[in-house]
Amino acid sequence: MSHDEHEMPERSSVDPAKARAHGKQLRARNAFHPLKLFTDNAWAARLWFLIALMLLGWVVIQPFFIINAYRTRERVVIMDGAGTYSIAPTLDFEEATHLHEELALWATYALFSQNPNGFDMPELLDKLFLNDPLKKARQLHARAEKELREKAIHQKVEVFEIKVLQTRGDQVFTQVKGQLIRTGSFEGKTFVEDPQFTLTLVMYRNPNMLENKRYPLAVMSFEEKILL
Repeated sequence: MSHDEHEMPERSSVDPAKARAHGKQLRARNAFHPLKLFTDNAWAARLWFLIALMLLGWVVIQPFFIINAYRTRERVVIMDGAGTYSIAPTLDFEEATHLHEELALWATYALFSQNPNGFDMPELLDKLFLNDPLKKARQLHARAEKELREKAIHQKVEVFEIKVLQTRGDQVFTQVKGQLIRTGSFEGKTFVEDPQFTLTLVMYRNPNMLENKRYPLAVMSFEEKILL
């Protein structure tokens, strides 16, 4: 062989038994053991780093959970016998049955209490009924206006039963049953009529009653059935 050529070094043979033993030692050294948290600074650093990341993540997302829980358990209005209401922090919207029934009663009075010149409680009607149902209520009164004037009819309401049929998200479905007390005079004779009615109301929760100064619920649609 010439001097310009390099000789290839011989590969050293590796003992398989020693290699396996060395591998076992490495695995044993890298395996987790609770005592390593106190004796191995590298393991302790990893653990505390992971704990710090978890705590940081919790600090970041915690406000979202709190806000969501606050909104889910919505502050619902409690109404007393005098008709005043206040915000209650412990009642779910779906559980506020008394509130739903009370506002359904008010909506019934506002809709059916009428006289020859219009509604007895127009301001209450405006606050409780949204635009479309308010327009419908005025149209119904306009149709009956001629009879109301000719017979000088004054109409009041007597409620027999109020049922909360269903609560669905921000909506409440209620049914009111009762009778209308209609008094008037025609051709010099007074008369009293008492037709029964069934009123179905779909009411929508007011998202911010402190700003818009309206009631906690507003009627978004209604259907009335009067048995003459």
